[in-house]
Amino acid sequence: MQVIRVRDRKLVPTLKRVIGSGEIAAIPTDTVYGLIGKAEREVMERIARLKAKVDYRFAILLPSKGAVQRFTRIKSKTEKRAVEGLLPGKVTLLLRSKKEFDFAFSGRIGVRVPKLDWLLEFLKDLDYPIIATSANRHEELPLRNWSEIRSVFPEIDLIVDGDGISGRPSTVIDLTTYPPVIKRLGVESIFTIDKVLKRKVRIDPDVYFSILIVCTGNSCRSPMAVGILRRLLRGYPVFVYSAGTAADLGLPATENAL
Repeated sequence: MQVIRVRDRKLVPTLKRVIGSGEIAAIPTDTVYGLIGKAEREVMERIARLKAKVDYRFAILLPSKGAVQRFTRIKSKTEKRAVEGLLPGKVTLLLRSKKEFDFAFSGRIGVRVPKLDWLLEFLKDLDYPIIATSANRHEELPLRNWSEIRSVFPEIDLIVDGDGISGRPSTVIDLTTYPPVIKRLGVESIFTIDKVLKRKVRIDPDVYFSILIVCTGNSCRSPMAVGILRRLLRGYPVFVYSAGTAADLGLPATENAL
């Protein structure tokens, strides 16, 4: 295993050599650490084994919004607005596949155009697409630094040691349905997406929200607000919790809260 700093002048040529030879790298993106490789069946199978995944649902990283049309069919105004207004950015767009690529699933492709200069430099001029997935075991939280990745994935060929990742994944938007559906909550807000697409999006039934209400002692205002919100949001995929900035263990409810 090789580790290279993100500011190393040899980063891009090293990454091209490693990935071009069919090996796997872990890199910091503008969202979370990702595992990347050449979009070949053997590489996809190896990454799937590393992650203990049963499917091959990978996004592809592209150097520009113009490159998106090489792999996808963009027809609707909503799809065009998404590509023009959200890329490059911290979103993954699910679009209709132009043909049956190995990395397509159910006729769709997840595409990302990251907002990192060094990563775009690496992606530029490649004659093959790059697949990407978050650096974590299946259904576990993404790993946040290179030392964690080295511990969990000792089989990886190259790790890029970098900082500045948000620690939150990209927001996944399925544009193959009407209206578009948020498949995963992430860095980009739903309000921004609504504004760019000029229409309301739906939230996938499997996506849940969490609301944390905070006061000082967690003995009156926060718990009361939780009760009210839980009643108002009954039936919706929302979890509501309370906390206090100076709460003591076992502190009883205040007199006015009863």
